[in-house]
Amino acid sequence: MEDQLIFDTPPFIQKKLLLISNKNNVSRIQEYINSLKSEVNPSYLHIKNIVELLYRLLKFHNEKDFENMTREDILSFLDYFRKSEIKDPQHKWIGTYNLFFQNLLRFFKWVYYPHIEPKKRLKPKMMENIIQLKRSRKN
Repeated sequence: MEDQLIFDTPPFIQKKLLLISNKNNVSRIQEYINSLKSEVNPSYLHIKNIVELLYRLLKFHNEKDFENMTREDILSFLDYFRKSEIKDPQHKWIGTYNLFFQNLLRFFKWVYYPHIEPKKRLKPKMMENIIQLKRSRKN
């Protein structure tokens, strides 16, 4: 079944999935993408971005199983995208942080509660007390 899922996946996504050595994580990503397709009908670009984000998260944490990731793992990954005031005086990095946070929150809600209707899924404990950041605009 796993080979079939890879076969039905667009080339860019296939390449990313083949770079992940932990097959459990590959299966989780494939299942999530299939679930997303039935829940929200995402565009190819959205799927590509989700796979890229999850790939980066896995590489950042040496392919740790998604189920074993902690709050600290998520925070350290998100904090990697912070930029200094000098490099980003308009705080544009916060948009990236918030987008990644939202996509990871949706993913981990699905990981822990896949059989619950999307709007009724609870926030997993490992995602508690992680919030979106406010962007202070400077001209």
